[in-house]
Amino acid sequence: MQKHKIRICFIITNLNQGGAEKQFYNLISGINKNIFEVHFVLYAKQNESFYDLKKLDGVIIHENKLKSKFYLFKIIGALNFIKKTISHYDYNILVSTLFMNNLFTRLVAPSRYDDKIFTLMRTSIQNYPFYYIFFEKFLIKNSYIIFNSN
Repeated sequence: MQKHKIRICFIITNLNQGGAEKQFYNLISGINKNIFEVHFVLYAKQNESFYDLKKLDGVIIHENKLKSKFYLFKIIGALNFIKKTISHYDYNILVSTLFMNNLFTRLVAPSRYDDKIFTLMRTSIQNYPFYYIFFEKFLIKNSYIIFNSN
């Protein structure tokens, strides 16, 4: 009898060249596909990714290219795409990295994802502006934050 895989979804704007993006890509590349069904959401793709998405064997990729030139409409489009994607699938775990990705994910996640959202931060909370910390405290009730440094 085959056990069901844990359905995990990684959420980020795009995969540009950067430390957080590289860490995120390596995590997705190295995750055990025998245990996890891996989905990867690029919700605000603006250009080709720095990292080769074709090398992500066994990963289901959901891409959204933002079409509007207006910032507010881009945000609304991104939020709608994330909400539609995570509402359509029944994920066991949602993972995002970097402040805006974390904020967007937690703002639109249905309540069934309470305690299933993990946010990754590559720095110390002391490095964040006050309003970031305010949002973290406001949204922490339904998620976990993992800091990679002191």
